[in-house]
Amino acid sequence: MRPLVASERGQHLLATIEASTQRGAGVVKQVLTFARGIEGERVPLQLKHLLKDMVLIAGETFPKNIQIEIDIAPDYGRSSAMPPRSIRR
Repeated sequence: MRPLVASERGQHLLATIEASTQRGAGVVKQVLTFARGIEGERVPLQLKHLLKDMVLIAGETFPKNIQIEIDIAPDYGRSSAMPPRSIRR
């Protein structure tokens, strides 16, 4: 597709789209891995930290006119889960 885009602005937009696509694919892969329930050691995990990180990633991936907010109860406890691998790239 790069040879079809002549302008510098178009090349920059294409690079941004490619990077966003790769980040989105990484997020989808992580969600699918979580859904499959791969075996491993489970530890107490505060989901609010994981959710906040996911919101940051989504904010970097989606267009700026899309706003994502989370509302987590302050007394929300811990869950037992496998520790997440770094999902930032």
